[in-house]
Amino acid sequence: MSVDTSTTDQTSALTEAEGLWFLDCGLIMQAENTLFRVSGDLLELHSPIFRHMLSRSLPITATMDMDGCQLVMLPDTAADITVFLKALIYYDFFEPPPGRTTLAILSGVLRMSARYKVDALYKRALAHLSAVHPTTLSGYKELEMRGGPNSLLGDLEEYSSSYIEVIVLAREFEIDWILPFAFYQLCRFAYEADVIEGPMTSDDKTRWVVGCRTLDGSENSRILDFLWSPEYIQGCTWDKCIDYRSTCRKRADKRSRFDADTSRILPLEVWTRTNWKGLDACDVCLSEMKKAYGAAKKSFWSRLPEIFALPKWSVLEKMKAEALKTCDESRPVGGT
Repeated sequence: MSVDTSTTDQTSALTEAEGLWFLDCGLIMQAENTLFRVSGDLLELHSPIFRHMLSRSLPITATMDMDGCQLVMLPDTAADITVFLKALIYYDFFEPPPGRTTLAILSGVLRMSARYKVDALYKRALAHLSAVHPTTLSGYKELEMRGGPNSLLGDLEEYSSSYIEVIVLAREFEIDWILPFAFYQLCRFAYEADVIEGPMTSDDKTRWVVGCRTLDGSENSRILDFLWSPEYIQGCTWDKCIDYRSTCRKRADKRSRFDADTSRILPLEVWTRTNWKGLDACDVCLSEMKKAYGAAKKSFWSRLPEIFALPKWSVLEKMKAEALKTCDESRPVGGT
């Protein structure tokens, strides 16, 4: 944090932040060309960094005055400070999941709550990311039933850039447990140019390339093997079953072929409830195939981190549990 030394001419270009300029508060902060007038007591209550920065024991030269208020310069972007302060002050601006938010809001809150050590907000941001990046197959099924990541990642056409941003955030803040599913989704939705020209590290770009090839190739084939292996199912009551099963397998293979104009169909999407309805087979074969498919899907999920050269789920889930430990509720975030 540095002291504001702006001249009158320079301050004339500054703007007051909408919704974050409270005349009864005695602290003014500047981020870029935006001014925020808020309660220093509120910031000190939630943040040890602000508590130290605004300490009355600091030398008088540590701050300057504007309109009789303590003035502090911040090195952050106005956009990040805006969402951070709104998350602190407005109780419904950044609610815990399943409350809705956006990636722009979440990323700003994540960065600022980490910088200023507001643990409750930081863990709330982690909870939002965790809610749409499952670490278990049952968690994935629940997400699927809810219709996907909702507003967090934007519209479908934004998924490519959104998942890149999620991966970059995960790397910056060591949120490793969301990476397997984030990479999987990036393989589904990414535009090649977004990845190649984007901010991910070269190692993570390699993970994406290898992952796309593996998922679209051997993993898709492996999860569909239940349709024709074994060729004969013990107890089958219809001699046409194997023919129909083989036909369905060929159709599924064809459907999964990559089309640059659509999202990739990968192992978790290559066979769905709708496909079961179109499969003509006897009850015995259907029952056995459903068991085999369930086992194949479970096996695939267990391999997902390995496909992207990431730690096993057991390691990642331990990290997740540690990071999401219940925070001190004696000083809840939100409100003045």
